[in-house]
Amino acid sequence: MITRDTGIEKTFTKAKLPVEVLEHSYTILDTSEGSVFLHVNHNIQSGGASTGNVYISDASGLSYSLSLPFNHRDKGGKCDFEKVEGLEGIYLANFVDVDEKEKEESTSEQPETGIGEKKKARKNRQ
Repeated sequence: MITRDTGIEKTFTKAKLPVEVLEHSYTILDTSEGSVFLHVNHNIQSGGASTGNVYISDASGLSYSLSLPFNHRDKGGKCDFEKVEGLEGIYLANFVDVDEKEKEESTSEQPETGIGEKKKARKNRQ
């Protein structure tokens, strides 16, 4: 639920992810550039490590699209996702590389490093 109201009475609106997802937790990764980067924790692996998907919002913060699947999250809850200071729209992230057969299951493979550029909100998003 999201609100932009600053007064005592707030009106909340439900955020829209691209698909119905099974989630264990959420982490807001960054909001500094007009969009929200949101990590949704989907898979808890043995030892507490997990993966989740990183979603990016439109300018309203209500509608989200998938930006990075299988983002690595350690057993302490820290997501491998960092904004590069001084370079607008540039982020570094780790993801777990799984083959098609393993995508439905949790995996314990080591994360790989990926470099992603912020995606601009599309005109057809609501």
